[in-house]
Amino acid sequence: MPAKANVKEKWKRIDRDFYRGEKLPPVSLYKVGGFYFVLDGHHSISVAYYHGVEWIDAEVREFRIGLCSDRRDNINLLEPSKEGA
Repeated sequence: MPAKANVKEKWKRIDRDFYRGEKLPPVSLYKVGGFYFVLDGHHSISVAYYHGVEWIDAEVREFRIGLCSDRRDNINLLEPSKEGA
């Protein structure tokens, strides 16, 4: 649950939309290895979690983890997947 007043109002608005059955926009996530990071949609995820929702629509951008063979070549440690997100 949000602690700040301005965040609380946004959370309540999303909760009200959820309660009314309105379709919420998908959240935006980054996937790195087996971990997901929220880019946009923290409040929607919080509301879904509060209501015990197991699934949520999301747009996922996956990054593959690549290990470099040469320590000087660390530019390509993370590169976006070309398989589509």
